[in-house]
Amino acid sequence: MKVLILSLSEYSLGELHNAIFFARQVRDSGGEVFFIVPPGHEKYTRETGFQVVIWQNKSTANEGFVRQVIAEHRPDVVVLADYYNLFLEKPVINPELVIKLGIPVATFDSMNFAPGPTLLEKEILRKSRFGQTFAKGLQFCTQLPALPPELAVLHTCPVNKPVQQAGALTVTLYKEPLFLSAGRRAEVRSRFGLAPGEKLVMLAKATWAHLAVKIRAMEQSRALRFSYGHFLQQLLQLYMQEIPSPVMVLGVGPQMEFNRGEGQLRFASLPFLGLEEYQELLLAADLFISDNITSCSVAKAIMGGIPALVLTSALISNGDGTYQAPFDLQQPVQSLLQKWEKAVPGSIFPFLVYPFGWHRELAPLLQDNPYREALVETEMFDARGTGKIIASMLLDEESKKALADRQSRYCQTITALPGAVEALQWVMQEKKRRL
Repeated sequence: MKVLILSLSEYSLGELHNAIFFARQVRDSGGEVFFIVPPGHEKYTRETGFQVVIWQNKSTANEGFVRQVIAEHRPDVVVLADYYNLFLEKPVINPELVIKLGIPVATFDSMNFAPGPTLLEKEILRKSRFGQTFAKGLQFCTQLPALPPELAVLHTCPVNKPVQQAGALTVTLYKEPLFLSAGRRAEVRSRFGLAPGEKLVMLAKATWAHLAVKIRAMEQSRALRFSYGHFLQQLLQLYMQEIPSPVMVLGVGPQMEFNRGEGQLRFASLPFLGLEEYQELLLAADLFISDNITSCSVAKAIMGGIPALVLTSALISNGDGTYQAPFDLQQPVQSLLQKWEKAVPGSIFPFLVYPFGWHRELAPLLQDNPYREALVETEMFDARGTGKIIASMLLDEESKKALADRQSRYCQTITALPGAVEALQWVMQEKKRRL
């Protein structure tokens, strides 16, 4: 079987990451997979061992380019990663053309937006004066159209509900749990000088999230002085007051520059990493933290048996330096929030994915979804409560075992789902059925 995967996002690696794990299953079964990716993701993809070409500069040139690649490689199926990125960013190809390629075409639906239409609102840009002038993806509202009936829909798991739904196929990205040997884990941890008993907490943040926050900072002429990572570090320092043992917090990704810290709480930073290096680091951690409940890194942590904590928020800003919170808002956090809002106006709001919010948008995905049982959710700005939860996740053996058991049951469910090869066979059958 030959498969062509079209990676459609310039900023987000999540769908490309999922496509690579999907492609590995095809390759392991003897199939051949090749990618078309944005220029910035060529190295990341090529390092995984797949054939890669990059999109042309102009979307008008890419229709002929895709047809040329298809003529040269003769794929049995084209897979989009994913279709909705054509409406969230400047499209690399005309959306109407991808369904007219003459061969079966499927799309990942990583957040269960199909069949649509779906209105996405990006809270960080609600009050932005740039909200209507920036390119796609940097506007407050985006209307995702109904999915064309010609596209077969693949619900990728983990994150999507691990159940079959009419008109789509739910497919696993992982045919077995992720594993890192004890020896290799020790080697990875030794690179950072971790002492015996010292805990490694890892936190990562996507490029698109930093970009959206930076736009708001630009409106205050603070783009060069503001650092979302700096505010996160101050919150982490408040959380870690609850922990009596040594901890290293490692930030990974663009603009995640932490100050070093001192004493029992150390901080370190790394730039963007390739897939294999990043995965090994994640699997060597004692805890992974994210402020994006749909993060593929959270999913990866779960599949590797690494405790995963997702920071969410129900806190509401009154716009005058006061807040409505369903918990005791400590004075250090309130002071930090006021500084945050001064630097980035309109940046404090309820969210499941920061900085976009997405409570309403993700309700169909997350309702009755066992994915949520395999992670821990906590309020970002409840410093005392979140600190106690982190302490239990790192130090309390009973809590650690209970979470590990939930993760293990979830992994068993995910690995039992149809894999990539079965999914592609279904896509081809769907094409014949519709003819």
